[in-house]
Amino acid sequence: MEIAVKQGTQIIDKITDLISQLEGMKLDFGVSAREVRQWKKDKKNGFSPFVQEKDKITGILSTRQQQRDDEIERQNWEAKREREEHVTRERQRQQKEFWEEKFEAELRVAEKRLEMETAAKATHAKLPKLRIIPFKGTSSD
Repeated sequence: MEIAVKQGTQIIDKITDLISQLEGMKLDFGVSAREVRQWKKDKKNGFSPFVQEKDKITGILSTRQQQRDDEIERQNWEAKREREEHVTRERQRQQKEFWEEKFEAELRVAEKRLEMETAAKATHAKLPKLRIIPFKGTSSD
């Protein structure tokens, strides 16, 4: 259809040029300006339905192109939204993994600390008190 519209436009342009050339020739051959204007008007009226159809087709084509452009824009927007959602889900997954790893590491540290405290308490045995006898200089002391 686009090719037909281009060809129609070319035909209309050629007809318009030919009418202008014939108009000049008629004036050169002595035809009155009034008759030339009427002749030009009649000729343009003769192919005006063709021009109107071409304009209709052009309008239809531009409407279809706009619809295609709108659809492409919508698809691009949806693809962008899906990419953004994917990135958001990936970030959330990474944050979840980070916090789980952090929690597990803190839990391991707390368990080690508890083990160390338990081991430290076990190594401190309570010894009996020794009574120190004052030294009086005797060999038995």
